[in-house]
Amino acid sequence: MNTDINGSGRDPIIFSQAPLHPLKDFTAWRAFLGDCFPGLECRAVDETTFQAHVHAYRISGSLFSVLSTDAGEISCPTGRAEGAAKLIWPTAGYVRVEQDERCCRVGIGEVTLLDSARPYRIQMTDRASLAVLVMPYDALPSWGAASPALTGTRLTDGATTSAALGALMALTRLPHEMVATRGEPVFRAVQWMISTALLYANGERDGSGNRVGQSGALRDDRLDRAKRYVLDNIADLNLSADDIASALCMSRRSLYMLFKDHQLTPSKMIQNLRLKKALQVLSDPTQENRKIVDVAFDLGFCNCASFSRVFKTHFGISPSECRQKRGRQKRERERGYAVRSARYAAV
Repeated sequence: MNTDINGSGRDPIIFSQAPLHPLKDFTAWRAFLGDCFPGLECRAVDETTFQAHVHAYRISGSLFSVLSTDAGEISCPTGRAEGAAKLIWPTAGYVRVEQDERCCRVGIGEVTLLDSARPYRIQMTDRASLAVLVMPYDALPSWGAASPALTGTRLTDGATTSAALGALMALTRLPHEMVATRGEPVFRAVQWMISTALLYANGERDGSGNRVGQSGALRDDRLDRAKRYVLDNIADLNLSADDIASALCMSRRSLYMLFKDHQLTPSKMIQNLRLKKALQVLSDPTQENRKIVDVAFDLGFCNCASFSRVFKTHFGISPSECRQKRGRQKRERERGYAVRSARYAAV
């Protein structure tokens, strides 16, 4: 295929990569997503004729996959408790992404960002191809500052992110057992390139008129320390900006300036971290008997009613609905694994 079939007038990006593995139908596509990206929902324009081709490998706690699919949609209705940074590069066709009340159309030579801890949606054109990198937050030091401003948008630093994609594509040619060893130095370089691109992109959007350099990296470090302090004291009902400022050895005014640079406030960070932890607890099958009111108080919410209200506003469902949905998803996955195991046993 030498041209973009979606009429954009741009050629697909051609990288040296391993062949993609065909999936025979929509059921196989759903199973692949369930294995690699638990918690996602999907649909196709035409499930009866749907086709997809995939390739995936894991390295350093991250997952890189190359997908070629017929027209359809992938969504994460409630976000995932463990959360991760997700980068998407279309290499043919285009995708439309939505998150945090922002949406954009992303085409060849562009990249977009999503945070899997919060709800999002991805729509693919017919026979679109895309590369997807999922990384834990701690692999990208700049993610905490960049995520609130950049998710659901196009990243502008195309040269750096394209170089990162080329390196990731090259690793697809290695046998899976060799990726973790020979690919490790390459992946460290990819981490550095993406972190740098995020710092630059976030600097372009903070209204300062300057790109972020070494001082921006310092601000990110302080933000990360603030986040760690909040998590260590998350049960404190009276946790405040003054407490965070004292822990970081800075004035209240300097703290607010730091947060303003990243389009945050201390109270918003505290609430977001509490909600993320709540989602993690409610999604944990080992804590399914824990009362929701106890979860609320243990995470610093003053009462169960206010917890339920802000949880539903943030995630779109109530805490009890979240727990019920996670339970259904777990049972459905278990049934799916049982069916697949039975099929393999019958072969």
